[in-house]
Amino acid sequence: MHRNALVWEEEDGAEGYLVYDGETLLAETQNTAVLLRTESGERDISVYTSVEGEKGKLVGKATYVSAAYTQKTFSGSAALADYLRDDGYYLYGAQHIVIDYDGFANSQDNFAGVIYIANDVMKLSFLSKKRVTVRADLVIQQRATDFELELENIILQGAGKMPNAVAFDESVSAPQTDLILSAYGVYNAILCGYNAPNGAQGSGDGMLQHAGNGGTGGAGGCAVSAAGLLLYTEGDMRFSGGNGGDGGDGGNASGLNNHGSGGNGGRGGDAIRCKTLEYFCVNGTLAAEGGIGGDGGAEGQGGFGVNRAPGKKGSDGAGIAADETNVLRGEI
Repeated sequence: MHRNALVWEEEDGAEGYLVYDGETLLAETQNTAVLLRTESGERDISVYTSVEGEKGKLVGKATYVSAAYTQKTFSGSAALADYLRDDGYYLYGAQHIVIDYDGFANSQDNFAGVIYIANDVMKLSFLSKKRVTVRADLVIQQRATDFELELENIILQGAGKMPNAVAFDESVSAPQTDLILSAYGVYNAILCGYNAPNGAQGSGDGMLQHAGNGGTGGAGGCAVSAAGLLLYTEGDMRFSGGNGGDGGDGGNASGLNNHGSGGNGGRGGDAIRCKTLEYFCVNGTLAAEGGIGGDGGAEGQGGFGVNRAPGKKGSDGAGIAADETNVLRGEI
């Protein structure tokens, strides 16, 4: 086993497999792996071949320990009004906070501010039986233990209030703990929603004063930024970084003054930025797309153009910017 991922060898002629927690059926699958979600405590897991939907040959057994967390459950952002402050939502008071969209009437839930996650919260879940888009940025308060984000049929679209859609708070120091991302269902995604600022426009010339150069565009944000990312998925998973801002145009000039150069475009954001990435996929694909670099600003007009030029296009972000990658199952 790898954390909550159970893998077994393929049995010749098997129609499929049945996964049990004691006598409780957890999953029926054609794959040779599952991501486990069980009641808390030490669980006895068994895998059997499936024979017309009934238990066949015992393939293997494993012991799985599921942490016991205190839990609070809410039905969308409207139910979190008591946690809303001037600058965002502050989630605290339970080790596991669940946002459950079963029965949710809409296909999109827009949070009114950044979601700040206190260090007493060990796990945050966004769960739905059907696909729901959640517009929010998550800031995880630094902690001594890893934090788990659980998605089920969720498109987490950054709201653009923070550069990164999901990130640890870096206001004090760089994060040292890992982000565990468990994704269930056919498709999940985390998309950066940050609009990087464009560079300032160059000022015009004045008396005996050359025109100013355009400013550099801002860098795009990330979908996920963490020290380490442990990514465990059932199906397809997509990440997308934000685009860089455009460079500002150079200022115009007249007479003997030089006009300004265009500013360079900002770099596109990485989809995933981390030191280490561990990846496990039951059956699906991973798509990670860096943001597009911003366009360079235009060279100013009029006057002279000594050593002046248009701005350069910013470089595109990386799909995965990791120093070390460990693929346990699946392909990147």
